Amino acid sequence: MVKGGIGFPSDVAGSVPGFTSIKSDTWLAHTRQPTNSPGSYPIFSHPFSSVNISAVHNGDVSSFGANVNALRNLGYRSFVGGTDSEVIVRLLFVLMHRFRMPAEEALQVLAGTHPLSNEFPGLSLDGPFSVAFSFMEGGMRKIAAVADRSKLRPLLVGTDGGGRVVVASELNQVKRLIGNPEVRRLKGGGEVMVADRHGIRYC
Repeated sequence: MVKGGIGFPSDVAGSVPGFTSIKSDTWLAHTRQPTNSPGSYPIFSHPFSSVNISAVHNGDVSSFGANVNALRNLGYRSFVGGTDSEVIVRLLFVLMHRFRMPAEEALQVLAGTHPLSNEFPGLSLDGPFSVAFSFMEGGMRKIAAVADRSKLRPLLVGTDGGGRVVVASELNQVKRLIGNPEVRRLKGGGEVMVADRHGIRYC
């Protein structure tokens, strides 16, 4: 389920019947609209999704125009809100499902760090950004994190040793969800993190 809205998080949660009883092993949340939102309606609020991929993102994607043109050239012409966050989700969907790339490689192309990134013009991100994803691959729910190559937007990965993983841009948020976490900051150069029930991988 994907739910966006205008107001305090408690207001948005309260608009979903039975929200407090919903159980899931993966949650995505964000408290702002995309930088280039054309309006202030719920449709322009995080998270954004495409089929089985959802994402929230912080920062500004300076490659937005090139990314949109690349998607249109591939036949993807319909955009719900036309925000950079929506485009990020579409890019990962195209790489994973149209080009049949494993998630880790698709995320590296997205970050512009894969050796074959140049073979997918317009499908890599540029600018100061950090992104958290949730998606299905091989029948398994996974989460992932991608940071820009210049490390202009922070992204932290916190773990508790018991299987819980939290991705956030601020340490306080990690500590709020995991009391005494082991924290790792994604490295500059476009490091990618992927986590599932088998563990965490960095590439």
